[in-house]
Amino acid sequence: VPFITFILYKFTSFGPWLLPRIRKNNRILNNLNDENNHMTLRDSE
Repeated sequence: VPFITFILYKFTSFGPWLLPRIRKNNRILNNLNDENNHMTLRDSE
């Protein structure tokens, strides 16, 4: 399965279609983590 995924990613339009979605999800998760960290710091004061 990883090999097939790699081939699809590298040699078809699947990679360019998928990459922006992964980056968007990562940004959302990072923002949520940052907000949680700020809330934790504020609560500990």
